[in-house]
Amino acid sequence: ATRPVSRGGWSDREDDDDDEPDMEWSQEHDEPEDDPNDDDEARAAKAAQRWTRRAFEAAHAGRPRAAASAFEKALRLTPEDAPYRAALLINAGSYLAFSGRGRDALGPLREAAALAPDDARALHALGNALHQCDAPHDALEAYARALHAAPSPDFPPNAPLLNNVATILLARGERRLAAGALERSLAIEPHAPGTLFNLATARYSDAMERRGTRTRVEVASGRGVPLELRSAFAAAAPSR
Repeated sequence: ATRPVSRGGWSDREDDDDDEPDMEWSQEHDEPEDDPNDDDEARAAKAAQRWTRRAFEAAHAGRPRAAASAFEKALRLTPEDAPYRAALLINAGSYLAFSGRGRDALGPLREAAALAPDDARALHALGNALHQCDAPHDALEAYARALHAAPSPDFPPNAPLLNNVATILLARGERRLAAGALERSLAIEPHAPGTLFNLATARYSDAMERRGTRTRVEVASGRGVPLELRSAFAAAAPSR
């Protein structure tokens, strides 16, 4: 699997070497305007609001890297004790991960999880970033905490979370446990094609393992291969 490109962690640089061009902002986007009587804290708060709005607009325009950059700028202007800082951290980390900067996402998401240890969204996003960074054990721990903290079976979106869990478990050979996670995922989203495929793979691999067979031998000999797959192989064989 392709690893996300590391950009040296979460930095406090004002500039961002985003490949995307900057969006144009009209005067109405820059409200609320600074008041001459504002102190430094008030001006910083208004600037953070502007960057947050720009981040959401970039996200809605399908530009995750621009959104991540704007969220980072908003965070640099947000006090550490601000009540909304955790939400900003979750958004910044999520878009950093979504734009391929998984390692950069870990800093803000770990801070978010520390500020809001029972916030399922923070834990879910942290699990996704850890999964992207090939830290499966830590990702499983974050996912487990997210499921425990989730206020309902389908929030945050637990179906893809459980599918991610199953992907990690399958890679570690935990096929039965993976199947259980996939069944839970399908109870939320019954027709998700990727989940259905993963469940079929898990069940088939588990059956093969319990029979003590090896996939290479079975494919070569034709035994143990499902009928529809055997038919496909036969149809693809060159005529003699």
